[in-house]
Amino acid sequence: MPTLSIQKTDGCQVYLSETSKNAEIITSKSSEMNLLIPMADGDFVSLLAAC
Repeated sequence: MPTLSIQKTDGCQVYLSETSKNAEIITSKSSEMNLLIPMADGDFVSLLAAC
């Protein structure tokens, strides 16, 4: 399983590809993070990541 580690980050946008949209995301001391997930039509939906 793909894993992303985001540490000490304030304000970021993470664009996930189709193959990585089920990735495990580990955060520490981070805030204001958005995850952008690809939809079937090619657009992205933005989700607020709980930190």
